Amino acid sequence: MTCIISIVDKNKNIWMGADSLASCSSGDIEDRKDKKLFIKDDFIFGFCGSYRVGQLLQYRLDIPENKENKTIEEYMNTDFIDEVRMIFTKYGCSKKEDNVEEVDSAFIVGHNGKLFKVEEDFQVGIPLEDYTATGSGESQAFGVLYVTKDMNLTPKKRIIKGLEAAEKYNAYVRRPFSILTLKWED
Repeated sequence: MTCIISIVDKNKNIWMGADSLASCSSGDIEDRKDKKLFIKDDFIFGFCGSYRVGQLLQYRLDIPENKENKTIEEYMNTDFIDEVRMIFTKYGCSKKEDNVEEVDSAFIVGHNGKLFKVEEDFQVGIPLEDYTATGSGESQAFGVLYVTKDMNLTPKKRIIKGLEAAEKYNAYVRRPFSILTLKWED
């Protein structure tokens, strides 16, 4: 359980923020030093659910090249997600039930000035807005992101406000918050 928030600014820099609480269905909680956010090559990731998912993305995923010059949307829905599925299967993170493959986590990935939200069934969602959120605090975060989209606030301030709202109204979101930025390089 968590809250991950991401925003693409007007310069195509990708901002991502997260809380640091680890929890389980029994209600036990633990503050963790390892973060739910990281940058790898020219990708930024934020994950919720199992920390193992984040560890595999950070330390096992060999991000494939876009050798065929596919559009970013096609690349993310084919080469990228196929590699993610392969490592999750190989290292025991995904499960198959009734012929449906799933993982018990979701994550946001930013690349080339765009956001992608990968759900538990490996669908790659492309947000219509320049922001998205995931995790148990996503409803509160989306509310804040929506009402602040026309305000003159920095992406960092919007993310902090979203995380604060999630922390206030969701039992599974807690400080300290972390924020990373992936700078756009054309």
